Amino acid sequence: MKKTAISPILAAVLLLGLLWGCAGKTAESGPMLTGTDMIPLPPEPMGMYSGSGSAGEAYGLFKEKFLPAWETESGYTPEEDIPYPDWYGGAFMDNDRRLCILIVEGYEEAAGEIQAELQGQPVKFRSAQFSLHTLYQARAEIGAEYRGWSSLAVRPMQNRVAVGLPDPESGEGKALREALEARYPCVEIEQMGYAVLY
Repeated sequence: MKKTAISPILAAVLLLGLLWGCAGKTAESGPMLTGTDMIPLPPEPMGMYSGSGSAGEAYGLFKEKFLPAWETESGYTPEEDIPYPDWYGGAFMDNDRRLCILIVEGYEEAAGEIQAELQGQPVKFRSAQFSLHTLYQARAEIGAEYRGWSSLAVRPMQNRVAVGLPDPESGEGKALREALEARYPCVEIEQMGYAVLY
């Protein structure tokens, strides 16, 4: 029987894949939102988190029942124009492949309504400070009214608008950071790259 040697490149790729897979399984998934807790839910049958559906299926059902349809004739609606409910902070799939729905503080009853509709689906809830609509509105206003930022993005998992500034600690960068933080409590400033000047 002829022995075949594995190429060093293939061995490196396999090793990296193995390490990446193990890291993903052993990494703890800490809280995604600083200073927020899981929303206490009304008593429900065990198995709420272990439903047979996938997070994608759960999101499809959730979207169909609770989020507005925003299709337009052109097929495009700017995110800041979508009439998301005031209680909705966003949604994402967590490390355990469950749909995590962010519920804005003060609207906790929405979690019970959603849970009742999505029984058996892999769903959990987290508290959020800002609605998704508020985040998209802030991003649109910052993009239209301010110059000097290098990146601008809504981050639903952190429930923030991330604004990258080349130098947020001195000169024009510091002045822009202070102006944004004073006007938009949902902003998270990061030091990043070059400024967008257009």
